[in-house]
Amino acid sequence: LNAYLELERPWLQPDLSLGDLAEALGSPENRLSVVIREGLGTSFYGLVSRYRLAEFERLARDPALRHRSVLELVFEAGFNSKAAFYRIFRESHDMTPTAFRAAS
Repeated sequence: LNAYLELERPWLQPDLSLGDLAEALGSPENRLSVVIREGLGTSFYGLVSRYRLAEFERLARDPALRHRSVLELVFEAGFNSKAAFYRIFRESHDMTPTAFRAAS
């Protein structure tokens, strides 16, 4: 699962669902959900958000992308909601995305 997520990066698709991921992996949806929950200790949404957040952080640190807005990077990282991104970012960082970018 992790190898597939890292190599194929399906989490960049804003509308990725558990069913889509299960189909791509050739696994029943309920089995994949159990693997994510029990094996990785998170939900499908939590797992995908973790990858998207890491991608935003990578993009925000890239000096070649300084001309792009934070919101552009949010959507490029796979988030489809500004509000969801800001909630997730606040939960994991003690600063705004703009401050994070400036500090990077």
